[in-house]
Amino acid sequence: MQERYAGILLPITALPSPYGVGTLGAQAKNFVDFLAKAKQKLWQVLPLVPTGYGDSPYASSCAVAGSPYLIDIDELIKQDLLTKEEAEEYSCATSDKNIGRVNYEALFYRRIPLLKIAFSRFNREAPEFKEFLEKGEYADFGVFMALKCRFGHQPWTEWEDYRVYNEKKITEFVQKNRDEVEFWQFTQYIFIKQWKELKRYAHKFGIEIMGDMPIYVAYDSVEMWKHGKELFLLDEEGNPELVAGVPPDAFSDDGQLWGNPIYDWEKMKKDGYTWWKKRIDEALQLFDIVRIDHFRGFDRFYAIPVNASTARQGEWRNGPSAELFKGREDYNI
Repeated sequence: MQERYAGILLPITALPSPYGVGTLGAQAKNFVDFLAKAKQKLWQVLPLVPTGYGDSPYASSCAVAGSPYLIDIDELIKQDLLTKEEAEEYSCATSDKNIGRVNYEALFYRRIPLLKIAFSRFNREAPEFKEFLEKGEYADFGVFMALKCRFGHQPWTEWEDYRVYNEKKITEFVQKNRDEVEFWQFTQYIFIKQWKELKRYAHKFGIEIMGDMPIYVAYDSVEMWKHGKELFLLDEEGNPELVAGVPPDAFSDDGQLWGNPIYDWEKMKKDGYTWWKKRIDEALQLFDIVRIDHFRGFDRFYAIPVNASTARQGEWRNGPSAELFKGREDYNI
């Protein structure tokens, strides 16, 4: 940044939509038009990741995937993957009494079946899609979500023989459930196409997009399931020893007990914080600027015993600090 400029924060979900939640479609471009007229140069969004427990993007099933809820339905209609009647049948629009609020329960039960109809009409042999699958960037997300559906959306700790990640078992599962796994990859293919189109449109007006990355991931996530022992402080049985939060302050006598697993920074240091650097690089492929929520956690983080009932019992510990960013201070890629 060579000069100061202004912008507005607006989550995608807050955009107007006849289907119950804001999407990456026409209304997103309309907001870009508004920003341009208002001579703004920046649009800050909130996390785009799938919402998890409590419908929060800060407790996502995957740290790098895009939320299927944000896929624009009208665009799928234009591509003849859906009909207007189907979109209306599966609409998650709220009543006049609750207008302006997102009904996440309705989204949970209706949006995915609607997207599966679109997938049933999608040309899976299209070279662009096959190339996307071959890259395998969202293969783990596809498997994780397919397993989550198989086990009634229970956390991975309840997945019987799949609780512990095993390459051979996963390969066999994918072979038997290829349609379901590819469906979840399809959601990422469509999400990324729509997001890139929106980003290109914003750039035409000289508007940059600032993304938001939660510093922590959820316990019930791809990252914890597949890479738990590599990334987090766990006991011998694979359960968290400590969880994240913040101590008591003027706003809360008990502090905030978030419950996210804590990173094992000493173990990450041994490979040069590869996972974190890759995560930031991937975010910078989506956004022009990345804001990391609770950034101070890289310097010092608050660790709370896993069995604590409040955040009063935690303690401050040192994080990786500037060492994580050594040699990549500007992070221009």
